[in-house]
Amino acid sequence: GMYGTTIRAGLMGELGTSSPIYPFEERQLRAAARVQQKTGASINVHPLIWGHEHLHILDILEEEGADLSRVAISHCDELVEPAWHARIAERGAVLSFDTFGSETYFDRSFAQEPRDTDRIECVIRLLEKGYGAQLMLAHDICTRTQFHRYGGWGWDHLLRNIVPRLRHAGVSQEELDTIFIETPRRLLTLQGD
Repeated sequence: GMYGTTIRAGLMGELGTSSPIYPFEERQLRAAARVQQKTGASINVHPLIWGHEHLHILDILEEEGADLSRVAISHCDELVEPAWHARIAERGAVLSFDTFGSETYFDRSFAQEPRDTDRIECVIRLLEKGYGAQLMLAHDICTRTQFHRYGGWGWDHLLRNIVPRLRHAGVSQEELDTIFIETPRRLLTLQGD
């Protein structure tokens, strides 16, 4: 267990990668795949958010023997590219649409994060293609400006605002339970437990 307890981590990560992937990042991915085989823990990878290294990451993990159905790729919703999302899902990985509420403009890179409306449309397209069990939704709260107190959407944004919009778009309670309960439970449960 961790720190002298019987508690074992169900997930390794968030493993950061660049674009292109550096040799030390490839080594960490390969090591994570080996650890997954020995422990049954899932793997969470944080690719460069506007890069397209997702399939390369999955190639590396698969070459090393990882179970891709127990790999979650963070921040997939930073790319509003449903065809690209489908290619990741076809490999069996879980797509984390986890930046809901972040619609920031970055001056120096001239980049704009997608709107929640765009994220919702991508989620619906993936559900229509049958990839509901490979989706997780969250919000990446990492700055104080994201809290209600400072004008942000806050921790309740998904349940207060996004879930009602998904329901309005025809997403069923069963699909929501899969996204918010079953898939996270599956990933956090050690394989073999």
